[in-house]
Amino acid sequence: MAQYTINLAEIPDAAALHETLSKKLRFPRHYGKNLDALFDTLTSSAAKRELVFCGGAEFWKREPEFFPRFVQVLLNAEMEVENLSVTLQP
Repeated sequence: MAQYTINLAEIPDAAALHETLSKKLRFPRHYGKNLDALFDTLTSSAAKRELVFCGGAEFWKREPEFFPRFVQVLLNAEMEVENLSVTLQP
């Protein structure tokens, strides 16, 4: 299982987060860079992935409306596919 660690404390906003995810996880070029596209991309991949997000508290301060929705998408995707593991750290 490939492990990816993403430090949210270093990411300024939602747009930069989508860009980081797209590059780091090698999403397809047509990735829509929104939460619906994130869910679709995470659940359509057969690749075994472990996603570790740290610095969530800092990112939440910058994106208080976006962050809870982002977390819900991650948790929903994790429940949908058994090849995906998500860890959220403060």
